[in-house]
This record gives sequence, C-alpha cells and structure tokens, in this order.
Amino acid sequence: MSKEIHFQRKSEVLKRFRFSKSTLANRINEGTFLPNCAMGLRSVVWISYELDAMAAAIASGKNNDEIKQLVSSLVEQRQELSNGVR
Repeated sequence: MSKEIHFQRKSEVLKRFRFSKSTLANRINEGTFLPNCAMGLRSVVWISYELDAMAAAIASGKNNDEIKQLVSSLVEQRQELSNGVR
C-alpha cells in the first residue's frame, strides 16, 4: 500500500463535515468517526484519504454499524502503515 499521505487540521475537518467540536468528539468516542493523529503536543490532524472514505460512506447512506466497521478498518490500516516504517 503506497498512498501519498496528506493531512487535514481539525478546523478543516469541522468545516468539511459540518460538525461542531462536541459532535466530532462524540462521534470519535462512539466509533463513528476516525480518531485523529497526533502531530505534536497540541496539534492533531486527520489523513485525507481516510476522510475521503468517510465522506463516501456517509454520502452513500451507510448506517452507523457499517461506518464503525469502516473506521475500524481504516485504523487497522494505519497500524499496517506504521509497521512498514522502520
């Protein structure tokens, strides 16, 4: 898997998905939205191609269980990416 990785900041994610900060936090906690990636002590980002997959799932009418499965799969892929980097 060799994808070019681009990041989006929290403000961009909130604008793109039209979420409030509390809605974003709630969805992350319930597993229906991707967790962020830490870029430092006070900076978090999301991976663009993961957000594209989330947007497609939402647009196609996936239910919460299907979105949770997608989130789980994408987080698992992150682990595979990190295992390949040494």
